[in-house]
Amino acid sequence: GGGASASWATFSARAIFEDRDGRVWVNANEQLYVEDEPGGDLVSFRPPGQAIPDWARPDWSMGTTSIVQDQEGAIWLTSGDGLHRYDPVTRQYRVYRHDPDRPESLLDPQSAEQIRGGFEDREGAIWVVTPRYLSRLEDPEAGRFRHVRHTSDADARDGGTVFLSMHEDAQGRFWIAT
Repeated sequence: GGGASASWATFSARAIFEDRDGRVWVNANEQLYVEDEPGGDLVSFRPPGQAIPDWARPDWSMGTTSIVQDQEGAIWLTSGDGLHRYDPVTRQYRVYRHDPDRPESLLDPQSAEQIRGGFEDREGAIWVVTPRYLSRLEDPEAGRFRHVRHTSDADARDGGTVFLSMHEDAQGRFWIAT
């Protein structure tokens, strides 16, 4: 936490989420805010050890597109810059980004694979949704993803079907918005 507080009346929100502790997280006005306590003031979120958070950099093109809390309590943020994991207990922060030398890394969000959102399945796996791929974080320590492709390049370029979001129902079936 820490930083300037904000008024709800000034927001144009892109993502909003309430964590297990009852604190609300909001991406708005090119900033990420979190309540300093449940029902408290919204303050600008600053990841530990970062003077300028990634979402304040000029190349943070899409802001935070989704906010998810996993089964262990970590907060996951998807953005135009990558997949971010913040553990509020240990205050550890990690960013998963594209590495052109590692095809198993996160897909390049600066390409046509702009990150649309994130999702945790009932097995606890984190997924990233892009227009043509669903990417499952297979090995968080190594930053290894498994990419499931949806359409051909030609279909996506021609405005064909693209992934928008995903959900898992009580029976374990995945629902994909296109």
